[in-house]
Amino acid sequence: MGLLLPQNLGSPHWPAEAPLPIGRRPLAVESRDQLRTDRLIIRPWRRTDLPAFVRVIRTGRERLLKTAGFIRERENEHTLVLRQLDLCRRGDASGSAWRRLAFLDDGRLVGGLNLLRISRGLTFEAECTWWVAPDLEGLGLATEGVSAMIDHAMADLPRGLGLHALTAYVQRNNAASARVAHKSGMVRSSEAPVWLDVAGVSHPHESWQRTITMTT
Repeated sequence: MGLLLPQNLGSPHWPAEAPLPIGRRPLAVESRDQLRTDRLIIRPWRRTDLPAFVRVIRTGRERLLKTAGFIRERENEHTLVLRQLDLCRRGDASGSAWRRLAFLDDGRLVGGLNLLRISRGLTFEAECTWWVAPDLEGLGLATEGVSAMIDHAMADLPRGLGLHALTAYVQRNNAASARVAHKSGMVRSSEAPVWLDVAGVSHPHESWQRTITMTT
């Protein structure tokens, strides 16, 4: 839910073979909180992110409202950043979520990467979401960021989060987001679509999953 990518009509038909490999580039864990890919710096939210976030919101608010579940319709940018900062910190402290922003080296905000509802029961699993700044779509940055997030989520503790299963819910008519999920190593489920609310409207979402086999 909340994937900001072009809304092309029609559900893509992916081949049945194994998903594309994730490991196209080394993922550097620069610190406990920060990841680095070829083009992205992935780190927690900060108060100083307000100017970069305001730029993204003011150039693409209407699209984000329709596709990204983290924006509230009457919420100003400053309140939104403070709320996301609080959610980021509380998720890290409790281990229930992993919320990060992705930046280019020149400081431009690319988008957000999230692991939500992290649970560690019989299986260690989470729901993943992402969004991209409208003016940086089509450059492969979403796939690069989502691949890094999945790598980190499924890497063994303490380097990664040690998760075994990830699920992403992609709007049925969002072919570009489905391509990101596929290129990031996820497989579309054959189960019936899940209806989820986006900006007050219910839309059918297809489930994409990534799992690893647990060994004993």
